[in-house]
Amino acid sequence: MWYLALNRPRSAMTATVARIGIPMIMWRACSPVFFRIALDGMAASPATTLHVGDLYHVDVVGARAAGLRAALLDPASLYEGADCPRYATLADLAEDVVRGRVEG
Repeated sequence: MWYLALNRPRSAMTATVARIGIPMIMWRACSPVFFRIALDGMAASPATTLHVGDLYHVDVVGARAAGLRAALLDPASLYEGADCPRYATLADLAEDVVRGRVEG
């Protein structure tokens, strides 16, 4: 089972995440301590958790430091060449999750 750890205002994510039926947890900081709290709260493991953020050096680096998969929400294509999946929209991400194409 997949879980999404998202660092965005909940209202912006609720409809998309609810549509694909994946549990979601929110927080503002992207440190290994917060990731551990989120994982414990969802009874999830780093290997089955995808953190989606919009800042490479905060979100991707922070998630990887905690052993999570990471992807970027990058609608303005600011991170071309980044070494992680990038998505222009949450709908694009949701499609890849549903189709099993997400890597981290």
